[in-house]
Amino acid sequence: VYKGFNIVEDIMVMRMTSLMAFDEIQKNGTLGFQEQLIYNYIKNNPKLTRRQIAKDLDLDTSTVSARVNGLLNKNLITDEKKGKCPISSKEVGLLEVIK
Repeated sequence: VYKGFNIVEDIMVMRMTSLMAFDEIQKNGTLGFQEQLIYNYIKNNPKLTRRQIAKDLDLDTSTVSARVNGLLNKNLITDEKKGKCPISSKEVGLLEVIK
């Protein structure tokens, strides 16, 4: 216990709240904050790569990749068109919203 607070209990409550929010998002099919941010960015800037999005939004590439994979699994975006990434110079999928 630290100055009247139980740190372990506070962490457990935060974890439970996060899990409940995640469960609610999954049940309702709504998007989380980062997914919505990335979806809107792709919608307004089609044919970008994951690395470009990460750079433009100042997010880790791993974070963007995880959220993009979620959007792909929900069939909200596609990466079927291929192109050269201006950052890595590799042939990669270009992200677009499915209309």
